[in-house]
This record gives sequence, C-alpha cells and structure tokens, in this order.
Amino acid sequence: MPTNTGLICRSPWRVVAVVMGKSSSGRVGRAGVDRTGDRGETSCERPEVPASRYAVIESTEEVAMTIAEGWVELVQDAIHVPKSARLRLTRNGLTLVPVTYAHRATQRRIENQIEERLPGWVATSEFSVVPPREGYKPEPDATAIPRELVETDKSDISEELLPFVVEVVSPESKNRDYNTKPSHYALRRIPAYLIVDVLAGRWTLLTRPEDGEYQHQESGVFGDQIKIPVADQTLVLDSSQFIRI
Repeated sequence: MPTNTGLICRSPWRVVAVVMGKSSSGRVGRAGVDRTGDRGETSCERPEVPASRYAVIESTEEVAMTIAEGWVELVQDAIHVPKSARLRLTRNGLTLVPVTYAHRATQRRIENQIEERLPGWVATSEFSVVPPREGYKPEPDATAIPRELVETDKSDISEELLPFVVEVVSPESKNRDYNTKPSHYALRRIPAYLIVDVLAGRWTLLTRPEDGEYQHQESGVFGDQIKIPVADQTLVLDSSQFIRI
C-alpha cells in the first residue's frame, strides 16, 4: 500500500477518491468526504481517514471499484446531505442527486398512509439499514417499525425489524431500484420490497425472500390498492394518491 499522502478534491456534486499511487492490484484511492461549497468551487485538502480504509480502482476506464469494508459507511456517516437531495453510490462514485417534487410528495403520502392504516406501527424514513454489508448501509425511502421499538436517538434500524421497505424510483435510481436492490434486500431477508415508480405510474411488490431472491412478484398501476403483509396485519396502500412525473 502506498505511503504518500493524497488529496481529496471538492466538487459541487461529487465525492471523489483521488488516486495516490499504485499497488499490485491497481490504483489506490484514499476514502474521503466531499462537502459541497456554496458557490460550487473546487478545492483540495488532505483527509484525516483511517489508513485501513481504501477503495481499490481496478481501471481508470471502467472505474470499477472494490469498496473496502467501512468506506461507504464512513462517507454516509460523515457527509451532510441536504433533505432536498440523496446520496447515491454508483459505478462513477458517490453522487448527490436532487429529489423531485413527485418523489418527495409520494414518499410523504406513503408515510401518512402507514400512520393512518397500520395501528401500533410508526412510519419511518431518513434511516440506514444495519448491519452494513460490504460496507454498505442502504437507505430506503420508507418503512414501518413497531411503536414500542422506536429509538428516537438513532438513525439506524436493524434489518431484522423491517417488515418491508419502499423505494420511490427516480431517473438516476431506476436501474438500481429494479435490478440491484431486490437481491440486496432479499439477502437481508426483508419480507417485502415495494418499488413505486413515479416515472411510469406503476408499482411492483416483491415478497417471500429465499436464497437471495424474492420468489413472488405483483405489479400494477397507480390507482390500485397495494396489500403488504405486516406481521399479523395487512397494510393497504391507496396508490391513487401517488404522483406521477
């Protein structure tokens, strides 16, 4: 592992791991946090990051990263993300993405319906699922947890407590929501995963996780009643209240 000190550069919307040197497996970048400046200026600094946390970039063309355990968790915990944006991990790095009105309004309406229609449960958003797996803690748009288990001083929720998770699709998250996250949530054995696609006006409900895959799928259009099993109850969401872009 190289010993020279690298720099972290700040850009308006990106978290960048700057290459410091080479190892036998390729280029090595030091994990660091990018906080957006008010005027979108770019500046560099020497990050104070534990030496054991690195991201290995195998090729500059593909920017294919093997993320060392704890690296994404470190950035998620350290960076301040405004409520009007989301921090997303893609093959091009960590990116702050603006959230549309349709996304925010639909998420809020889902939370309101959970509160109204699921006695004894509390709607929750702005949280991370733990434990981290491969250094990654997903941040679903909504879920519900039993009222007696709410911990007001924490923003992490154990995967074992989650009866379902909801992701509201945005243009930049569409591929991940449909193709990447189903297997991730199924591996965590979260009983149900609801995809709310405000781009297409459609919903998809995946249930019965087994061997890293959901075994059952239902889908429909906005206007349907969506039935999600939650412990000994059934949550019925009225998707006619969802907003399409």
